[in-house]
Amino acid sequence: MDAKVKDIQRLADSFSGNKPPQLTVEELNDVIKALRVFAEHGKETSYPTLHTLA
Repeated sequence: MDAKVKDIQRLADSFSGNKPPQLTVEELNDVIKALRVFAEHGKETSYPTLHTLA
């Protein structure tokens, strides 16, 4: 597994075990889900382009 993917997964794990007080539970769940989906399906590019977003 790529190191960057592991880093993103660790970040999601960190959020799931440590809720920042500024976030509601719903926001926290959204952040965790987004990070996990990004780790699984994200594509590395120098910047987002229409082609990579499609």
